Parts: sequence; C-alpha cells; structure tokens
Amino acid sequence: MPSAARYNQTPGVIALGAGIDFINKTGINRIYSHERELCKLFINEVSKIKMVKLYHGKFNTNLVPIVPFNVEGVESFKTANILSEAGFCLRGGLHCSFLAHKKLNTLETGVVRFAPSVFNTKREVLSLTRHVKKLAEGII
Repeated sequence: MPSAARYNQTPGVIALGAGIDFINKTGINRIYSHERELCKLFINEVSKIKMVKLYHGKFNTNLVPIVPFNVEGVESFKTANILSEAGFCLRGGLHCSFLAHKKLNTLETGVVRFAPSVFNTKREVLSLTRHVKKLAEGII
C-alpha cells in the first residue's frame, strides 16, 4: 500500500511542472526583460524621494532584477511590514547574502528588497512608489 507522503507530493510536482511550462511558453528572456523594466521604473520613481536610499549601483545588463532600498529613519523590517499592510509583498532585513550586505554596508540595518515578478505590472510598481513616498514623508 502506498504511503500518504507520496500522495502529498503530487500537488507540488504538478505545480512545478506547470511553472516550467509557463517559463518555456513565455520565454526566460521575456520574463527577465519585464522584471528589469519594472526595476528601472521603481528606481526612476523612488530616486526622486529624498528620504529613500537606493542600493542599486549601476543597473547594467546581467544583474538580478532586485532593488534594495531603505527609508531613512525607518527600520527595514518595519518598512516592509508597513508596505505589506498596504498590500505589497516585500522583505526587510538581512537577505541570505552576508557578502552583499557587507559590500552595501547594511549589515546593521538590512534593506528592503523590491523583487518584481513576471506577474507584476507597471501600475502596481507606481502604486508601491507612491506608498514609499508617503512612508518617507511620515504620512503612513
């Protein structure tokens, strides 16, 4: 008789297969390009906010589409929590990369990580930047 554990893995295997099918159908380059464009939009909009520090460096080719940032005077995990309450999914704190935090000089503060997905839209990114601005201005 088969074990219950074997059946519990079935949904995960099916989901993994569907994910691979989606990537193959959409194209990895198209997904990457979309995520990079969202990062560029985020950088462009957030760089206008005085109380926000971006840690993006030069956003050249072959970089992972992730933009770390902090709102001055607000701890990174608190920034992520406030934005989460507004409906955005961001992570704050230290992110599994000691050397990256060492290089960015954020070992003490951590960062908030903006990492869009293929399913995010420009409209959502603009909404996020408006919320970041409100947070930086002390409105939320």
